[in-house]
Amino acid sequence: MNFDVSRYRVNKPQVKAWLERTEGKDLEGEIAAMAVAMGCPLIAVYCYVGELIGFTPDVKDGLERIMRFYKYTSVTGIEEPYLTFTLQT
Repeated sequence: MNFDVSRYRVNKPQVKAWLERTEGKDLEGEIAAMAVAMGCPLIAVYCYVGELIGFTPDVKDGLERIMRFYKYTSVTGIEEPYLTFTLQT
């Protein structure tokens, strides 16, 4: 199953502002809080965080865990250079 993150693009500026305000705090906890506060899927917030700060090992790991849980095989709509993120089995 595929998830198209571009459907939630309107939330990206809010994610950027939140990250700037909470720099240095627990990233995983902040991502979860952002998803709840914005009513945006957790997987979309992970993608935006990856676009903004880079797909660090922590971000990739969180994204893969969410993909496994919801049984997504790929995520599309991520800006260059990560057009598609495919779950490795």
